[in-house]
Amino acid sequence: MDLTGLRVRDAKVTNARISDVNLSRLELEDADLSGARLSDVKLSRVRLTNADLRRARIEDVTLAGCSLRNVDLSNVQIVDAELRGMTIDGIPVTKALEAARARRQRRTPGRKTRRH
Repeated sequence: MDLTGLRVRDAKVTNARISDVNLSRLELEDADLSGARLSDVKLSRVRLTNADLRRARIEDVTLAGCSLRNVDLSNVQIVDAELRGMTIDGIPVTKALEAARARRQRRTPGRKTRRH
């Protein structure tokens, strides 16, 4: 299904199952998507403002060029996603992930082998 360029305001789609759809250039404001499950969805250049995505699972999706502002992402799971150019509150996601991975590697250096 192709819903490219759709504009939606005040949507409540909690616990929705959304799959195999093109929502590129979607403009979504004041939406409740908590508990939603999105799979195989194209969300390129989406603008999401004032939204609730708590406990959502987003899998096998394209989020390239998305802009999220004032979005609750508590306990969100994002798996197998294209994130190039995505921002959250103006912060580039790929750069933030790279920095977080680098910090994690510095804190957990390679395990030492125990001698018995």
